[in-house]
Amino acid sequence: CYYFDIDGSCIEECPDDYSADVDTFQCVCSLRCSLGESLFTDNCTCIPTHICLVDDPCQNGGTCNVNPGSDTNYTCTCINYSGVNCTECSKSCEDGYKVNDSCVCIPTHICLVDDPCQNGGTCNLNPGSDTNYTCTCINYSGVNCTECSKSCEDGYKVNDSCVCIPTHICLVDDPCQNGGTCNLNPGSDTNYTCTCINYSGVNCTECSKSCEDGYKVNDSCVCIPTHICLVDDPCQNGGTCNLNPGSDTN
Repeated sequence: CYYFDIDGSCIEECPDDYSADVDTFQCVCSLRCSLGESLFTDNCTCIPTHICLVDDPCQNGGTCNVNPGSDTNYTCTCINYSGVNCTECSKSCEDGYKVNDSCVCIPTHICLVDDPCQNGGTCNLNPGSDTNYTCTCINYSGVNCTECSKSCEDGYKVNDSCVCIPTHICLVDDPCQNGGTCNLNPGSDTNYTCTCINYSGVNCTECSKSCEDGYKVNDSCVCIPTHICLVDDPCQNGGTCNLNPGSDTN
């Protein structure tokens, strides 16, 4: 037996937070308590005694700081509040907001409460009062962006919803056939010109395709073979059939 525990039992080493007294062979409490705590020697534990730890006086999220001197000496670190115990609201709000009774910034400006700018306009807070504002409009004008001011490219017009809709015949009902391209000509919604490929005429309806020797254009404006060399090669035993000008059988 080396030491005697606090209950008098014989032990070989002292438990945690205890140290051995070499003179009395007793295990003595050696625990060190933090600021604001006191040592309870009966069971070698630290118990809180400072007001910050027992009954935090700092309100509204304030932090209680233990000051040396006594168990009632403290300082509160406050956020958006002031006063000894952080009880007085000191919050500041940006333009267009004010602090309510709960120390929260609430909107008061018309741009934030009831945006008057319509049709996607942006409401800008102007200093002076909660009703002083300016709208930044896109494709609209007027104080509250209510008047359509959109402009459309050629062949389009603005409808009642301030949207550009097609009006030119090239865009509404393309008259150019057979792969022709419809070109908008200024003047009216029916003024146009067709750019044709292998066709001619106002609306590209007349075939104008040309074929090489041995071919002709059919009713579908496609070159089809007509020469005997291409349709039914008469040259046998690996011979090569050569087209001679004059007729499809020459």
